[in-house]
Amino acid sequence: MELRDALLRRGASSSNQVHNLVRWEQRLTLLERERDRGAVVAIGATHYSPSAFGELARVMRTGRISAIQIPYNPHERDVEREILPLAQELGLGVRRHAPVRRRRRRWPGDPSRASSSRCARSGSRRGARRS
Repeated sequence: MELRDALLRRGASSSNQVHNLVRWEQRLTLLERERDRGAVVAIGATHYSPSAFGELARVMRTGRISAIQIPYNPHERDVEREILPLAQELGLGVRRHAPVRRRRRRWPGDPSRASSSRCARSGSRRGARRS
């Protein structure tokens, strides 16, 4: 605990994660170097999709991370089968994110953002040319 506090006072990040497991082998190598030089205290991995939990379990078994972040809420309980028991077995920290709403993320400029009620209220159709 004292080492962690000293590192944080020096400006070290308390934790860094490999998000969505993209190129996780290379990213773990980079984060391990940062940890070894004192810039990072803990290394974790995260993924939002149950379809990637097999790969997340593989990362967990490497012994190269100390924590995971997973989706866990009353509607998303897939982690209970393998990921949570494995984290307990390996002594990994678990951080959960719990998005309860299952809405598709919408970005500015995304044509699917227009709702029919909004278009109806404005009296126009999205993309329609006015004469």
